[in-house]
Amino acid sequence: MSRVARKLRVVIVVGVAGVGKSTVLSHAKSILGGEGYAVEILNYGDFMLKYVVEKGICKSRDEIRSLPLSEQRSVQSLVAREMRNYIDSLTLKYPEKDVVVFVDTHAVIKTATGFWPGLPEYVIKELKPDTIVVVEADPQSIVQRQSKDLSRYRG
Repeated sequence: MSRVARKLRVVIVVGVAGVGKSTVLSHAKSILGGEGYAVEILNYGDFMLKYVVEKGICKSRDEIRSLPLSEQRSVQSLVAREMRNYIDSLTLKYPEKDVVVFVDTHAVIKTATGFWPGLPEYVIKELKPDTIVVVEADPQSIVQRQSKDLSRYRG
């Protein structure tokens, strides 16, 4: 086994908006950090937003969903590559620790033309996860959490 494979684990965590991914990841980070792991939580949407803002394509996260699907796909692919490069650099940042990287993303994304996979095959191939975790909750809890999130437009 190579040094990187022994020291670095990538876990993609998916679920619908409001399912509780951030809460689950916060607890996981606390537990694993207490056991001596270096833990990073990367939000795929944050990486997407940074890219589209820097390129002048969009100004907000919610605008990304209204881009033509071909452009969304292109951005997803470029961002996945950028994210994987960052992930690979973490073994240098934490040379004495085992590293666990959680990639927080949505299972599906509502776009102007319908629902689009938040984790298409080309993204999975680029990120090369060790594990994919699906976070689930009862629908009433999800709707309740979504309705409390006034920072997002989910229409």
